[in-house]
Amino acid sequence: MGFTVLGPNRFLGSGHPDASANLPPLLGLIESKDGGRSWTPVALLGQADFHVLRARGARIVGYDAPHQRLMISRDGGRRWRAKRLRAPLFDLAVDPHRPYVFAATRPDGLLLSRDSGGTWTRVTKLTGLVAWPRPRLLYVDPPPVGRPHPLY
Repeated sequence: MGFTVLGPNRFLGSGHPDASANLPPLLGLIESKDGGRSWTPVALLGQADFHVLRARGARIVGYDAPHQRLMISRDGGRRWRAKRLRAPLFDLAVDPHRPYVFAATRPDGLLLSRDSGGTWTRVTKLTGLVAWPRPRLLYVDPPPVGRPHPLY
């Protein structure tokens, strides 16, 4: 379900295993170092299903949908801190220069956190996919418009 690219042929993912696999229904964080040909569990096997994954260096931020919690790792996904959320997230972006600043969308709009998800402020009622390609340039792509809007 969740997927992010760390570098050439190196990916992080999450979701549910194939029915024929002898694995729990929640994959936690998995990693591929060979372009997706093989995957290895990293952490939280059987405990989390990340629908959104974002990485900046060793910091990984994910949204565990079944438990409605934001999960943060500062060591490449080995250890995690969890923060409960009141509503489900659609998408999440991390500020390219300040890894403790997050933007997230949920049903009631776009939210901004300046303290690693501890507190949130609603910025706009727009919701959809978010991208933060460079400092001070945050986009939200609200359906059904289909055109990204710079917000920050």
